[in-house]
Amino acid sequence: MHPTITAVQPAVPPSRAAELTSPEHITACLAQLQAGVEADLEAAFDDLFRKRPAGLTDAALGAARKQWLDAAFAVPQFAAVAAEHPRVCADLLIACIDLTQDAQTSTVPVAGDWPAAPLAALGNQPGVAALVLARRWRRPDRLGARVLAWLLDSLSSPAGLPMLNDPGNGLAAIACNMLWVGVADAAPLCALIKAGADTGLAKEIGLEADLNQPREGVYSGFVQPLEHVLAKYVGPVGDPSLHQTLTVTEQGRLQKAAVVLQALATRGNTSILTSYAEVRKSELVVGFADRPGSIWGFEHLRLPYVQAAHATPGGKRPIRMLELWNAVYQALGAAAFTQLLADPQTKIKQIVDQAIAETQEAIDRNSPWIAGYGSAEFLQEFRVQCTAYLQHLATTDPTAKFLTAEARGHTWGKYTGAFACKAGLWWAEREGQTVYYCLDGIKRDDVINYKRFKTKAINTYLRTGGRPYNEAITLAEVREILGRWSTLGRIVVFVRKGQILKGDALNEVLGWIPLMLKADAQVETRLAPPKATFAVQARRLGDDLLNTRSDTEIMQIVARAELVVMAAGAQAELLSGCLYDQGSNILFKAGIIPWGLRSDYSGLLATRDAKERLAKAARIEQRYGDGRVPAYLWNAILAAVQRFAKLQ
Repeated sequence: MHPTITAVQPAVPPSRAAELTSPEHITACLAQLQAGVEADLEAAFDDLFRKRPAGLTDAALGAARKQWLDAAFAVPQFAAVAAEHPRVCADLLIACIDLTQDAQTSTVPVAGDWPAAPLAALGNQPGVAALVLARRWRRPDRLGARVLAWLLDSLSSPAGLPMLNDPGNGLAAIACNMLWVGVADAAPLCALIKAGADTGLAKEIGLEADLNQPREGVYSGFVQPLEHVLAKYVGPVGDPSLHQTLTVTEQGRLQKAAVVLQALATRGNTSILTSYAEVRKSELVVGFADRPGSIWGFEHLRLPYVQAAHATPGGKRPIRMLELWNAVYQALGAAAFTQLLADPQTKIKQIVDQAIAETQEAIDRNSPWIAGYGSAEFLQEFRVQCTAYLQHLATTDPTAKFLTAEARGHTWGKYTGAFACKAGLWWAEREGQTVYYCLDGIKRDDVINYKRFKTKAINTYLRTGGRPYNEAITLAEVREILGRWSTLGRIVVFVRKGQILKGDALNEVLGWIPLMLKADAQVETRLAPPKATFAVQARRLGDDLLNTRSDTEIMQIVARAELVVMAAGAQAELLSGCLYDQGSNILFKAGIIPWGLRSDYSGLLATRDAKERLAKAARIEQRYGDGRVPAYLWNAILAAVQRFAKLQ
């Protein structure tokens, strides 16, 4: 039940309203509910709270509803009913809350201390409290002080804490966010921390909720763990010069942040350093001063180290991918990426010039993300790094499946963001640049089981609809590092709470690798959207393809064909790499491209004599230009062959 007591619905006869509010009827409803029969109570609640009995004024209706609720909560067995039927009782309590709020702006006769009696009747009810919290965490002002105190007492009780800290329901995240954003006084939040709330838990709510209702601590589709939110304040609390890195609203919470950070420090057992002095003297910051690089990890958790690193002599430069984003985002998407591969010199200059202009504008208005370190020296290094990163993208085999990403169940921004950040790791490896990776807030089991979690979410979306999958970019990065440790391990330095991991501490993290591989092997098969989704793309690769291939095969074929076309428009070596990539085997197995084409093309690339190269190009055109290769692919491949054959 979800009561909305102000809505006007089909009228209920007055006689029915009188019947509904009789103590005998309410007692009978609750007796049935205790026996497991909800129908009569549901019907009574629907008629009185969702509909409007005829002939009643607002005051009379409010009085009738209050009478009904008072009688319900007065039933001696109500607490037992609440324990067995928390959803129904949460509906009743929310109706009390709404009625109390309406009384402040109408003539509903509700005393100032109501609903004290209903709360006394409920007693400690974690199940009911959890449901009320889940519905009303964004608006604690609608709860009122009495209900809020009861809710927190219930959830921080010995019976409530396991429910509050269950990672599966995210209650700790939303409870802490409610108190951080919606309650000015720090005391309730500090009390919840002291009671044992897990301040490292998050809750996924989807990007649409993030975009539709912007709120501090709701980021990239998740209600962040409280420690992630507070980490952003560690620097400004410890160094007044960093106040400018906060928004006006955030600056208004600085004093509260200092109190809550102290509560976390007193309790201990956090994934973050709560003192900026400790951050500045950490191994990470000291090591960065000697060996500059980039700092990675959950955004707000790495931020104090980024701020401290920017203050070192070598810190007047971009230190995280986010600081390059004005350039990076412009290359994400099939059209832009194809242009980057085809004409990197022109496209890179265009992108970097625009990125410089956007970053300068951010500096001019003292945007919080760059406040304090936007300088001519920073911009000069920004140009160098953006150019080098884009050159890396332009000379690397394309792998981003732009064509199929959203249909496969991904949100576009998160998918492309993960692609760009993983490419950033390989760019750092190519440049020999140290990557300091903060593992603060990253849980071992989340990394190990990420593929299972992701596949389940995508498959659920493809089966039933709902919310597409939001890539957890940080977890994707860590898995990329661990999965390619033999190479990326040369430049990655893992860090926890500012301390560089060595010896047993490092080996513990590297021990995640076999566990990750074992877990990955047991993941269910990833589904694909119906092949009709890609009918247009499939038909240009073969008239009978849709009739002979599965959903998954069609999805893989059209995605790989797009990558081949992209690579064919780039420098000659990219097409060879793309054709030899294991992912392209499906095009050869399906008979779309003859197996011999890739070896003939690589043979062409290996030929340095100009005349012989022209001859080999002619043979390729003669051998495969008979219509066996679909025109969509052949035209792109032939253009690449002819372009390379004519190079001097």
